[in-house]
Amino acid sequence: MNFFDSTTPIQRDALFNEFKGHLFEFHICSEISLKFSVYDQFLKSLSNDQVKQLREYEDFLFKNAPGLLKNIPQMAKPLIDSISHELISTNNEIVQVYWTGKHGAKSLNQDWGETDIAIDVKSNHLIDRKFFSIKLSKINSFTNTKSAGAMSFFSKYFHHFKESGIVQEQLNALINSSFYTMKSQMLELAGFEDENAHFPQEFIKVYGELPGGLPKEFKEVLYEHYSRIMDNIEENLEKFLKQDNKLFYDSILPLLGFTAKNVVQYQVFHDEHFFKSIERLSCPINYLDIKIRKRNSNQHFLEILIESYVLQVRIKPMNKFTTEAYKINCSIKHRDNERENK
Repeated sequence: MNFFDSTTPIQRDALFNEFKGHLFEFHICSEISLKFSVYDQFLKSLSNDQVKQLREYEDFLFKNAPGLLKNIPQMAKPLIDSISHELISTNNEIVQVYWTGKHGAKSLNQDWGETDIAIDVKSNHLIDRKFFSIKLSKINSFTNTKSAGAMSFFSKYFHHFKESGIVQEQLNALINSSFYTMKSQMLELAGFEDENAHFPQEFIKVYGELPGGLPKEFKEVLYEHYSRIMDNIEENLEKFLKQDNKLFYDSILPLLGFTAKNVVQYQVFHDEHFFKSIERLSCPINYLDIKIRKRNSNQHFLEILIESYVLQVRIKPMNKFTTEAYKINCSIKHRDNERENK
């Protein structure tokens, strides 16, 4: 486990959230399969890679968050009860439970969208497969739904619009030019010559490559870079929304986590170690009820309001700020929860 020991605090937080989510999903699958007497079938559906992943996840949490590992069953019970209630019927028989794991349904040679858990239900000799997406989040936080590459954001998710290809090319050109502006400004602040396309190793040795380790004035330069990118994204999203509400609605459904409308989504909220609440999400249907909040010029995120949801769209580096690789993180929150925090 030397890899985990060598990670930064930010990387460890990301691993922590990923691992607790997968262990949470696995526990739900185990308990539901036990409850409906298909545990042996469930275990046989697991690949060797999935079993190896689970052991790594448990080791990591045992070392870093034993309290949370201990309380996963308590946090999972309300969701197990909710899913079981959906499945129970006098004519239903549960015949198989699947956990997709880290690599999603591709690990099972399936295309199930955001599915974390799939359950085969037999009724009148016919099998109906039920799909569930599970999100475990800290109470009152946004819940991640999609991480999209910035260099393909518009061309992939807004391809319904004729201009999406041109818009994507313009965004990519802006990212490149803004990156070099940011690099030049940082190197000037640090007293280094700007001699080539990359950050020099001398700079990296002093300041590192992760945004969290930068001094305040360097972070300001980085955030200005993010804001320039978000200005472009905001302008084009507003343009697309004005052009056609329905096409815009179709485009943002995957960003909201509704790639497949037949996937039942649950959000489970917890504090440090204990269950707090559970929400069953419904796919928004009113494509006329969409607006984009006015964004402050220094913010490197924007918010789209649709029915009862807030969709946050945020620009972030894939990992290191010293490269031109960026992702657009999408996350949602109920607007009722948002108002409670104000």
